[in-house]
Amino acid sequence: MPRVDFELNMPKSAYSVLIGESLAEFSGPLSSALSGRKALVLTDGGAEAALGALTALLDENGLAYALHLMGKGEGAKSFDSLLSVLDALLEGGFTKSDVIINLGGGVVGDLGGFAAAVYKRGMNYINMPTTLLSMIDSSVGGKTGVDLGGIKNAVGAFHQPSLVLCACANLKTLPERELRSGFGEVLKYFCISASPIMERSLREGGVTPALIEECCRVKRDFVQNDVHDTGARRILNLGHTFAHALEAASGFGILHGEAVCMGLYSEARFAVSLGLSSPAVPDRIAELASAAGLCCTLPKGIAKSACELLIHDKKNSSGNIEMAFISDFGKPFLHGVSVDTAAKFLASEGE
Repeated sequence: MPRVDFELNMPKSAYSVLIGESLAEFSGPLSSALSGRKALVLTDGGAEAALGALTALLDENGLAYALHLMGKGEGAKSFDSLLSVLDALLEGGFTKSDVIINLGGGVVGDLGGFAAAVYKRGMNYINMPTTLLSMIDSSVGGKTGVDLGGIKNAVGAFHQPSLVLCACANLKTLPERELRSGFGEVLKYFCISASPIMERSLREGGVTPALIEECCRVKRDFVQNDVHDTGARRILNLGHTFAHALEAASGFGILHGEAVCMGLYSEARFAVSLGLSSPAVPDRIAELASAAGLCCTLPKGIAKSACELLIHDKKNSSGNIEMAFISDFGKPFLHGVSVDTAAKFLASEGE
């Protein structure tokens, strides 16, 4: 499997995203990034093989590191977990020139990235995503954060990683449901870009470096031009206005990618009801979701609670939300709607 390397050139920083088969392929870049520095390896214990490969690589190269184990799942993305990481950094004598390595899925990356953003007013971190969802989405772009009061990412910061290393071998050990969940984000990127590579993967179920690269490149184009999510980058929230509310309403029993799929379908139907899109769009989303083994239908009894959570959406401004929609595949746009209108539609989807 050939390694894929590409760059994200941010206004004040640049970093590489490297995509290969195994962590061993990244020995050179990792050694260079950690030269003369200590690393705190943050993980939730869910990627044992990846952790073994990483520690072996660090030992072989004589690189200094310490391990910190956090809890699993969205519930671990809390201030208690954050304080535990910060305590480990302080007690371990880590300086702002040292590095956090986030080994795991999106929860690990979000928490570790936020710890890196606030520890001594900012230190470097490296993302080593081990899930499909984190490889194609959350590991790139610099959004970090923790949950508060049941609201996802209610507290956070923009802080870019210094390096992203994606070892596709880690996907072979993912539970089937976790892998399938990742295709919810693939579906989002297909809606935005109409990429043939993404459509083929949704229909056939295959994951290749080319798929990961394609998703990351689409995200890169939005992130580089709108680092702080004030304009066009909000296109990447397609499906997420409803998805985040559904996730939280389920007590995070619905996986993120599963919620994104439901959000994409319901928001597409919402766009149709507003006269902004064709009924063919949600129909095709449902077809591709089914091919990928994902469900578009909302679980019974969840819509009402999700509606109540919409008011806490980070995009809510004076009772209005700027939502991302598509008029057709590859044709995204932003459109403001009232929170009440969005909530009423979401409630109707659960009937």
